[in-house]
Amino acid sequence: ISQEAFVQAGAVDVIVQAMKQFLNKSKNDRYFQERAISTLSNLAATRSNLEFLVSQNNDDDDAVGAIVSAMGQYSDEVGIQAKGCKALTNLASHDNSVSIRIDIMKKGVGEAILFNSMAMHAEDSTIQELALTAVRNLCADCKDNQAEFVKVGVIDFVLQAMDRHKEVPGLQEAGAWVISILAGNSNDTKIIVGENDGIGVILQAIEVHSNHAGVVEWSYRALQTLTQDLHNAASCLDNPVGMGVPPAKIGRAHV
Repeated sequence: ISQEAFVQAGAVDVIVQAMKQFLNKSKNDRYFQERAISTLSNLAATRSNLEFLVSQNNDDDDAVGAIVSAMGQYSDEVGIQAKGCKALTNLASHDNSVSIRIDIMKKGVGEAILFNSMAMHAEDSTIQELALTAVRNLCADCKDNQAEFVKVGVIDFVLQAMDRHKEVPGLQEAGAWVISILAGNSNDTKIIVGENDGIGVILQAIEVHSNHAGVVEWSYRALQTLTQDLHNAASCLDNPVGMGVPPAKIGRAHV
């Protein structure tokens, strides 16, 4: 049977209802939730499946709601958090799908990612990177989601993850990418990042991963955005780490 026929036959609804029924703390139920989320994640990689996975209503009776419920119920389970973040990343990965990203966000995914995944598993660099990648996709070209994430405290989570896991290039790239997106459309966010030593964290990423193209690119993009604020520009130039960054890459403050 093809994936298309599988989905159109109502498979998503069957999986979601089963996840709701077996949302307990037993070992078998945990294993089932993880496998179910993996299946939904695979389906989410195909854009035509989104209409079956994401309801436009503000309820939790869809695949997104089931994933968020599982992440909340099993907040201590690394596998479920990893699979949940990956599924949310896939759901938000498609071009020209801003309205879908907004619908996804309305179902509590921001809190699930930040508090169930990032806060509960702060020492796990894999979970942190997967969570930041999900945040990146949900915020891409979507000012509503950017504002919502900032409201629930995403900046602290991003900077703490980058500072705690300095040696992980994928995490550093994802974190700098998120900062670049969030600060790009908000002067207030630029200020929040600067006040929380975001300049230092990003300069540190460049210094540690100077040979990693992705980290360098997105760190410089973040700096170019952040240094449009005069205080951030001064902080960048005064930072001891920043002294090793080519001035042409830092950007200029807009007066």
